[in-house]
Amino acid sequence: MAGSTPERPISVINGERVRLDLMMPHDELQEGVGQVDRVSAAAFAGHSVLAISILKGARPFAAAMLSGRFGAMVRHTHVEVQLSSRRNGMEGPGELQIVQDIPEDVSVAGQHAFVMEDLVDSGYCMSLYAQKLLDQGAASVTIASALNKPSARKFELPSGVAHISAFDVHQDLWVTGYGMDIADEHRELKGIWVPETQLAEVPVDQWYQPSARQIAR
Repeated sequence: MAGSTPERPISVINGERVRLDLMMPHDELQEGVGQVDRVSAAAFAGHSVLAISILKGARPFAAAMLSGRFGAMVRHTHVEVQLSSRRNGMEGPGELQIVQDIPEDVSVAGQHAFVMEDLVDSGYCMSLYAQKLLDQGAASVTIASALNKPSARKFELPSGVAHISAFDVHQDLWVTGYGMDIADEHRELKGIWVPETQLAEVPVDQWYQPSARQIAR
């Protein structure tokens, strides 16, 4: 029925069954992603880009970008990469593990690397991966993400690396849906969902807000 509230999924967190609440409707999320798509397409029109989607979470976001203006207007090669990290203490340094890397027949050197991620929070993985791409000779590196938690940032991106995102999210909210998971579940949910107990603790006007949606280094 039009206008009906989606059924609330249940997640198991720390051994307890917790209902999820819809924080951001899918249409609103797609509108923000669409603006990131338009800005990115304009920024890279006329360039050859290595478009890198980060598995598994970024698949819906990357699909929206590659089927939108960015995919249509920007000459690109698309690859999928899977990362894992091991941190030595909260402030690093740590080790970045590449579970699935860029194919050997695809060169990073001289390319504009455009990395599509679901969520940037502490910045740990993206800071290390962006530096790896620079070390491999990328002409530039831009991180594009559906969501961003700027107040949770502990590791800054390397100098000159750009970041564009659709929405800033409160650091205390554990988000899922649109490719993002809780214990590898709920990736298929449309929109952004959060455990009901967390939403109750954060004022509504602090849940999320549009990001700047500009590419700046």
